Amino acid sequence: MLGKVVNERYKIISALGQGGMAQVWKAEDLNLNRLVALKTIYVSESDSNVSRQRFAREARVCSSVVHSNVMSILDFGSLNSGELFY
Repeated sequence: MLGKVVNERYKIISALGQGGMAQVWKAEDLNLNRLVALKTIYVSESDSNVSRQRFAREARVCSSVVHSNVMSILDFGSLNSGELFY
C-alpha cells in the first residue's frame, strides 16, 4: 500500500502500526500539504454491515473528543478494496 493515494487525497508514506483488525499509516494529505495518520480496516463480506457500523461509530465517537493528546478525525470513507478508513 506504500505510495498508494487513498480517496484521491492521502498518499501512504509508511506503516505506523497494526492490530487485530486495523492498520495505521503515516500519510500525506495532498490537499492541505500536511502529515496525517490514516487508519484502515478490511471488511469481509460475511460481517460487512456489523464491521462498517462499528467502524463508523468509532469514527463518530473519536471525532467528538477534543483533547490535546487525541488526534482529530478529518475524514471517513471506504476504498474500492472493501477497506474503510478515517
